[in-house]
Amino acid sequence: MLAIKNIFKNYNDLDVLANLSIGFIPNKINVILGKSGCGKTTLLKLLSKNILPTSGTIKNEFTKTSYVFQSDNLIPWKTVQQNIEFVLKHLSVQERKKQLDYALKIINLEEYKHFYPKELSGGMNKRVDLGRALAYNPDLLIMDEPFSSLDSNTTQKIVSDLVKVQSATSKTIILVTHNIDLAIALGDIFFLLTDKPTQLKATLKKIDFIKNDHENSSFEEEQLKNTILSTLFGV
Repeated sequence: MLAIKNIFKNYNDLDVLANLSIGFIPNKINVILGKSGCGKTTLLKLLSKNILPTSGTIKNEFTKTSYVFQSDNLIPWKTVQQNIEFVLKHLSVQERKKQLDYALKIINLEEYKHFYPKELSGGMNKRVDLGRALAYNPDLLIMDEPFSSLDSNTTQKIVSDLVKVQSATSKTIILVTHNIDLAIALGDIFFLLTDKPTQLKATLKKIDFIKNDHENSSFEEEQLKNTILSTLFGV
């Protein structure tokens, strides 16, 4: 279970979050959407315990959490393989290799495992960051714009793999993205936020719009997209 209740977050005189309450759905992909600057990243930092709320409560019962934030956090003097293995020290040598191979396959960087971050592009480093998070095999995966620096083909592959991983393992994922199409492709539930001081504006569930066995799923996806856009931007 992960829930926030009556969360306030202030920076001096700036009110960022104001009485925000959200109950995230376990074993699903939870997407947080809102205008730029509304406090989405601040919310993720609170959930990851990188910062503390001004007031309010956060209940987090997950024991293993991975984070993928906007800027990668790779260790520059370690190779791709070493960066991924850094979070696998608790595993046996055999299990470590299994998780390493699994992560490298998802991010499609098997041939670059001995490269250092400075030898890779920004997008490739982001893929390593994502691969390391998945290799840790977390119960909770928190991601802040994890695909922003990736090309469309790479994004499509990783998104497809991520959906498969979540479906097979029932991981709880919390995702922030500005890409509405990507949000719809990934998300099960959508939390729409207001401008600052930020509160919860609406909660939408994909299942209320899109039926898996329906022939007109593309039309239903467009309905969901329009509802998100009109709620957030009034368009």
